[in-house]
Amino acid sequence: MPNVCDAALINKIDLILYLDLDTETVQKSILQVHPSMPVFSISAKTGEGFDGWVKWLEAKVRAK
Repeated sequence: MPNVCDAALINKIDLILYLDLDTETVQKSILQVHPSMPVFSISAKTGEGFDGWVKWLEAKVRAK
């Protein structure tokens, strides 16, 4: 069975100010490999981004 991924998470976005990381470039790279993949930028510390990710998860569960 091939490796399968339904979504991508860019975690710890609360640290972006301190890291040399361009999340836009990361997202573009992900979408080059899988153009329709949802990409969620999240922070467990601040809660940022969780609403969209949780809504996506709920929709996936309902679809099953």
